[in-house]
Amino acid sequence: MAGKKGGADGMKKWAGLLLAFLLLLGDRAEDFSIVNSDGTVSTLSLMLAQKKAVYVYFWASWCDMSREELPVVQAMYDQYGEDCGFIVASVEAENNVSTVEALKQTLGLTTLPMGTGGLYAFLAYEQPGIPFSVLIDADGTVRAMHLGVATAEGRLDALDDIR
Repeated sequence: MAGKKGGADGMKKWAGLLLAFLLLLGDRAEDFSIVNSDGTVSTLSLMLAQKKAVYVYFWASWCDMSREELPVVQAMYDQYGEDCGFIVASVEAENNVSTVEALKQTLGLTTLPMGTGGLYAFLAYEQPGIPFSVLIDADGTVRAMHLGVATAEGRLDALDDIR
C-alpha cells in the first residue's frame, strides 16, 4: 500500500509541476540581466527591443546534460543569433565570469555568449531542474519552454516560427 500512496503522491507532484509549466506559457517574462564572460551585460528587455525573440538557456557547470547540450546551443546561436537574442545563464551562485570563460574554452564554445547571474530568473519559472530553456517573443510573452535536454530540431522549429 505504501508504494501505491507514494506513486499517487508522485503523480500529484508531477501534475502540479505540469500545471505550473502550462500556466507560464503565454505569460509575460520577468526582466533580468546577466553578466557575460566577456564582461558585457545581457538584459532581457533590452535584447527584446532589438531582436524578434530571445532564447534563454539556464545551465550549470556540474550538470552533464548542460555540458553536453551547450555546443548545440552554440550552433543555434550561430544560425539564429542575428534575428534572435540568446541569454545563456548559469544558475550557480558561485560561478564568476572567469569560471564561465574556462568552461567555454573546455567545451570549445567560441561564439556563444554565456554568463552568470541567472539563478533568480530561473527560480521565477519554478522548474524542478536544468537544463531549462525558454523562448520569449518580442512582446515579452513566453512562447515555448522545455525542461531537460531537447533535440536541436524541436527548438529550431520554434525559432523558425519567430523568424
